[in-house]
Amino acid sequence: ALDEYGIEADYAERWERDPASDQSGWVARSSSAAGPVLWLRSGKRFMLARPRAMDATETLAIWSRASANRASIEELRRLADFEISYGVITGDDGCILHSTLPWRELQSVVLPKNWSIDCAVGDLASGACLG
Repeated sequence: ALDEYGIEADYAERWERDPASDQSGWVARSSSAAGPVLWLRSGKRFMLARPRAMDATETLAIWSRASANRASIEELRRLADFEISYGVITGDDGCILHSTLPWRELQSVVLPKNWSIDCAVGDLASGACLG
């Protein structure tokens, strides 16, 4: 298990190996309209991570409207639009079980066709696999 504690915020998380996973692992990269996507896979489980699609200027403008209670729900969603999702592989597709974007949960996703074993665990931790 891995325990993680907040530095800038008060929180604690415990990461444990999923009993449904195995020792195999693959990495894939793709792009979406929102930007590059990093995919991780172990057994019948997957994770995807993608950065926020907005640039700094647009982000600051929406934060300004949000602080004045004038931002729309769509703008607030765009502020939260950094995605880390976890799911299960069902055939050729995946189903998102948990996500930093709650409206993505239980959605089907098309998985990448080409997976590789090109990143060591240390590379994943350092961010070297992001591209």
